[in-house]
Amino acid sequence: MCRNTLFAVAEVYHHLANRHASALRVGIDKTIEVVLAKSINDKRFIATAGIAAAEEIASSVASFKTLFSFLSHSNSKSAKMLTQTAKCSVICLKHMDPNAEIKESRLDDVIKAAANLESGRSVDARKPAQEILRIIFKSTDEDSFRIAMNKVLAPAECAHVNKLVKQGNSKTKTSSISRKASIRELMMQKRQEALKNSSKQNNMNSFIVS
Repeated sequence: MCRNTLFAVAEVYHHLANRHASALRVGIDKTIEVVLAKSINDKRFIATAGIAAAEEIASSVASFKTLFSFLSHSNSKSAKMLTQTAKCSVICLKHMDPNAEIKESRLDDVIKAAANLESGRSVDARKPAQEILRIIFKSTDEDSFRIAMNKVLAPAECAHVNKLVKQGNSKTKTSSISRKASIRELMMQKRQEALKNSSKQNNMNSFIVS
């Protein structure tokens, strides 16, 4: 999948999610697998497009199904993959209503995955993983969170997570996020910057020649 294809994927989700969200979630596990793999590509221009596509998917069709698709990569051996998984999962959670969508039967899965990210090999994944845990904690009652946590984590891990989620303010509603610029808008900005730089360089060359 080339850079332009990845940007096209991001554009599709950005513009069609409101009307066709359910259709766009079909096969989303594979889509997320592909864009996450591209987001850690060694070629920077591919990675940038992959990140843009992954983040657009996370925000445009945010749901627990989308969240679980991202968190399924929380055991990756790649530190870069863990970082992108954690960041996209936070974006997903912030664009949905966990209070309305959360299902206690899978609450333990989210806690386990987030705890894996928080204690994993990626330093950059730790803060977003902690944010995942805090959002989930704020979105459910404390007893349900504790029961789910005790089911999947060791006592020492439970104590650590319990300390993390209770740091800061008491339970508050997750703040909303302002609309991001579309991929097309970002690409136009980059083109304009490139044109300005090219113009400056041409002026400099003309001055040197004269």
